[in-house]
Amino acid sequence: MKDFSSYGYMQGPIKAMVQEDLTKMGVLLLQNKRRLSKHQLVISTGSVHDKTIYGKPLHELETRPVPGQPFLRVPRLLLRSCNFLLHHINTEGLFRKSGSVSRQKTIKVTLNEGHSIPEDSNPHDVASLLKQFLRELPDPLITYELYDAFIQTQLLELEEDKIQSMLLLCLFLPDMNRHTLQFLVRFLQTVAEGNMANKMSISNLAVVMAPNIIRSTSPDPQKIKVETALMECFLQNASEVGLVPDYLVDRAHKMVLELSGMWGVSKQEAAYKLPLKGKRKRSGSLSGIITSVFKNNKNVIRTVKRKSVSNQDLSVDNGKSKSSISKDLSSSTPCIIKTPGTSTKSVVNTPLLTAQRR
Repeated sequence: MKDFSSYGYMQGPIKAMVQEDLTKMGVLLLQNKRRLSKHQLVISTGSVHDKTIYGKPLHELETRPVPGQPFLRVPRLLLRSCNFLLHHINTEGLFRKSGSVSRQKTIKVTLNEGHSIPEDSNPHDVASLLKQFLRELPDPLITYELYDAFIQTQLLELEEDKIQSMLLLCLFLPDMNRHTLQFLVRFLQTVAEGNMANKMSISNLAVVMAPNIIRSTSPDPQKIKVETALMECFLQNASEVGLVPDYLVDRAHKMVLELSGMWGVSKQEAAYKLPLKGKRKRSGSLSGIITSVFKNNKNVIRTVKRKSVSNQDLSVDNGKSKSSISKDLSSSTPCIIKTPGTSTKSVVNTPLLTAQRR
């Protein structure tokens, strides 16, 4: 398996395959646009005008590449904090004990000024400041938009489905969120490996870290157990977060190759033209479009060879009216036209020219 960020133009087709699999498992990408609370709005808008680190969105923070992982870039504060804590991995109660509030205020000022963490800092203070950094993000690491979908993954019946759907859903997180999550859960897994000394097992870390990473705009006490279970799932499978299974890549390549030959374009152009659910309104579901490519490929190719759609007059409503299509296929709105005398429906003004609909 490889990192999702390494696939470049293939990310779109891979997401199409992922969304199809998630739907089959019963996890729906509703992608609700959730409103931030008044407190979060104050943090978000207020932090843009100053040089502080805490309370800023991830995309506004200074980042650094992760050594040994060329595709990952994470906030500099996170990298510095974790590197410091690695030298104190055996500290008992790490991330559980709160430390000193007064000392933390002093360290926070130092960090906001762009300086490194003082070497004589208390590990509990640094760990507490790291949790505070995550907790004060305007949009959490597990975004409000995908919160419901992530909760759904832990309500599935089979344990295997819970893990697989959670890992697949991570690919829909924004790049900075996904990179930060990958780095953080792998670091926390390292902390858990020293639990004989620090007394912080995976289950203990899940309890103290979940509220800082997974939260809803309208907290529900009934979901606390589910959020903790999700956090534990992240930690138990940390090495696979952000990675793409080989079978998904193979399916995505096969689909792009089919579309490339059908449209007479390069694989890269075919990948970019692939419709993705949620970008704009389209006729038919994403899974229906993908299924039609494979199930009706022969009919599609014959129809494409027989007709030129870009500037052809098409008769509608049994020949009573005609419309001329002259817009560029790549930028026009899809529509469904029924060919007179047949039961075949053709999609025009989209890259999938004549995909048969059920």
